[in-house]
Amino acid sequence: MLTVDDVLALPGLEGSRRLSTTGGSRRPAVVDLVERLEALRAVPSESWVFLSERCAAETTAYEVDLALRHAASRGAAAIASPASPANRWADPSATALEIARRAGIALVRLGPTTPSVTGLLHADRALTRNAGSQLARAAAALDDVLRAVAEGESVPRLLDLASERFGSPVEACPYACAVSSPLLPRSEGGTGQAPTRPETARVGRSGLPDHGPIATELASEGLDGATALFVCARSVIAQDVAAARLLVNSLAAVIGRQLALAADSRDIPLRTRSQLLNGLLFLDSAHQEDLLAEARRLAMPIDGWHVAAYVQVDLPESPRDEERRLALSEAVSRVALAHCQRVGGTWTHTSNWTAIVLVQMTTARPEPQRPRRIVDALDGALRELAERFPDAHVGAGIGGVHEGIPGIRTSVKEARAVLAGARASGNDRPVVAFDAYGIQRALMEWYASDPTQEAVAVQLAPLMELGARRRDVAIRTLKTYLDEQGSLTRTSRALGLHRNAVAYRLEQIKRLMGSDLSDADERLALQLACRAYVVGAA
Repeated sequence: MLTVDDVLALPGLEGSRRLSTTGGSRRPAVVDLVERLEALRAVPSESWVFLSERCAAETTAYEVDLALRHAASRGAAAIASPASPANRWADPSATALEIARRAGIALVRLGPTTPSVTGLLHADRALTRNAGSQLARAAAALDDVLRAVAEGESVPRLLDLASERFGSPVEACPYACAVSSPLLPRSEGGTGQAPTRPETARVGRSGLPDHGPIATELASEGLDGATALFVCARSVIAQDVAAARLLVNSLAAVIGRQLALAADSRDIPLRTRSQLLNGLLFLDSAHQEDLLAEARRLAMPIDGWHVAAYVQVDLPESPRDEERRLALSEAVSRVALAHCQRVGGTWTHTSNWTAIVLVQMTTARPEPQRPRRIVDALDGALRELAERFPDAHVGAGIGGVHEGIPGIRTSVKEARAVLAGARASGNDRPVVAFDAYGIQRALMEWYASDPTQEAVAVQLAPLMELGARRRDVAIRTLKTYLDEQGSLTRTSRALGLHRNAVAYRLEQIKRLMGSDLSDADERLALQLACRAYVVGAA
């Protein structure tokens, strides 16, 4: 698409030049002849306005400024006037030049032998011829894409080919990205107009508002494991919209089909692996041998090393929307799996109503930083989900690295426990790793033994005899007090209670326990017992 400066350099506009410091790079979409200044209130966006000789000659300096403001509000790209001595547009004031600069409008003075109508015809011919060229480039881009499909090229390569041939970026992007990108880039100085949404074509998830023509309604998994909902033509100027719309619609159909075929080719083994994982985790040992044989037949590295992620999904209970909860669970499964697959290894997932279990399987023991990489992957997944489901609460725990079939179950238990422990302790991090949980991990392993649980029960026996609610309140109050090194002020702040209320609770606890909290050994024993109780309760 030609700019204002491009057109001024063409034959037929000799002697014409731009007077303003901005606007030369604007790409006018249409040309318009204005006989009366009032018409500037209704000129099309990105138009190149040519003022008639009479209109330009009769304009006062004040009217020039006012007319420029009207043109700026409409998003005009350029204003051309004849080279007449009586024309105030041909010799604009400092105020007029400043208004044009802020609005990014090109002020053009035509050559002395170029009437306004002649200039308009030359500009219109140049711009119209270029629009036809854009349609031809769109057709050529689609031809290249179809040839690449026949040769088995990947979807990213198809988009690259379309971008190169069409001359504007063409890409796959999610819904939120598609609706936030402007169709018309802001010009030099800015026009003050609100951005226009891009021309887009749907390639995925139904139920979202459509912006632009719908090409297909395929629910397909996108590029590099991300969910691609739209094909978008970026940085498209007004005159190129028709060509961009044709290209984007055609590409959406082609790419949607490619993604659907790819998803179909891997969906059946993915479902089978998911069912096998579910059986290995939850069925009794009588079914284990059959499940293991089927897993090995599918080349699942079931005897290797495993890391599990436990993703918990919570929606507000009121109003209860089971259909939306199911849709959220499905979205979490797909997005979490897509992000985790970038870490490497064989990933399998299964789910229930409120949680998704993902397991990475590798034949060799993974490097020590693998859980950290999985944390980073799930952090990205949860950020994406937070944008799409802002009222949902999604958290994830990562288990340790373990070997063999028992290792899968152990890692899942650790992932679930560390997430529950983090939530119980007020940790607001969305993703937590068992290996990185320090003393909390040691407490989990310590409390897992029967002798430790008996010791904790004996240590806290007076409080364990209280009702479930009173016991829980008392033990958590004592734990917080010991964690805060005996400070009533910090304890009351951590519990959100008045200092006197905390003091009363502690007096009751001391009376029941008969403990001497001034003894360091007894304080440590009680603190470990309280922490182990909280971990076990979680």
